[in-house]
Amino acid sequence: MSKTTIISEKPLLSVGLPVYNGESYLEKSISSILQQSFEDFELIISDNASTDNTPEICITYQKLDKRIKYHHSHENKGAAWNFRRVFQLSQGRFFVWATDDDYFDKNYFYRCIEILQKDDTIILCYANTNIIDAGGKIQKIHKDRFQLLCDSPSERFKILINKLQLCNSAFGLIRSSVLAQTPVHDNFVASDQPLLAELAIRGKFYEIEEPLIFRRIHPSASRPAHPTDDLLAVWYNPRTKGKPPCRHWHHLVAYLSAIKRSKIKKTEKLRCYFYLMKFYRYKWRNLCREMLDVFGYIKLKLRST
Repeated sequence: MSKTTIISEKPLLSVGLPVYNGESYLEKSISSILQQSFEDFELIISDNASTDNTPEICITYQKLDKRIKYHHSHENKGAAWNFRRVFQLSQGRFFVWATDDDYFDKNYFYRCIEILQKDDTIILCYANTNIIDAGGKIQKIHKDRFQLLCDSPSERFKILINKLQLCNSAFGLIRSSVLAQTPVHDNFVASDQPLLAELAIRGKFYEIEEPLIFRRIHPSASRPAHPTDDLLAVWYNPRTKGKPPCRHWHHLVAYLSAIKRSKIKKTEKLRCYFYLMKFYRYKWRNLCREMLDVFGYIKLKLRST
C-alpha cells in the first residue's frame, strides 16, 4: 500500500477529537495527527464549551489545514456526548478517536489502514501503547493483548471482558459502518468497555505489536481529576449530578443489550450470556451495594417532596 497524498472530498478516515479545556497538550495532539504519513483524513474537533485557550488553538490550526473541522458548543454537555458528537459529524469509511492529551506515532494511521483494507473481517485495528508522564517521558509499554482473530464471536467476547484494563484499543481505527450499529459512547462511567465488548462480538480485532500510541497519565486526566465514580459520572454526563452512578448495573445492562443486538448464531449468543454471567459471579456484592444506593437516593427524594 503506497502512501496516500491526495485529500478526498469524502476522506477515507475520520479522526474525532473531543476536547474540554485541553490547552496544556492540545497542540502536541493535533500536530501528531496532521503529521501522519497517511493523509486522506478529516480531523473533527468538538470543543465542549472550553474556558481556556482551547478555541484559539483550534482556530489557529484550522486556518493552517483544510482537513480540520472545528465545532464549538456553548454548553458543556459531558464527555460521552462529545465522544458521540465527533463520530456523528464524521463521514469516513474508518473512524478513530483522539484526545487532547495523548498523541500518535506518525505511521499509526498508515499501519492500521493497511491492515483493515487487507481483511474485511477485521473491524478494529490498534497498536500497543507507550504510557507517558506529564512531561512526555515513557514510563512503560502497555499491551491490551486483544489479538482477537478467532472466528467465534463468543470467544472474542470472553477474552475481551476478562482482559480489559486501560482500554487503549478504544483508540484504534474502527469501521464506521460497524460502530454506527452500537450506542457508541453511553452516558455512564467507562462506557468504552461495553462498547469494545460489542465490537468484539461484531468482528475481529488486530493488535500491532509496535507501541504507536502515546497515552499521557497526568493529574488533569479524566480519572485522576475525578477519582470517584460519582465525580467521573458527572464528567461523562453533567445531568447525573447527585444521582448514584451505578457503574456495575450500567455495564451489565449494556453487555446484555450488546449480546441481544448482535446478529450471531443462537448458540453463540448463549455462550456470550454464559461467559457474562461467569464474569459477574464475583460482582454481585457491587450490584447489591449499588441497589442500596439507589434505594437510599429514592428515599431521600421522597422525603424532600
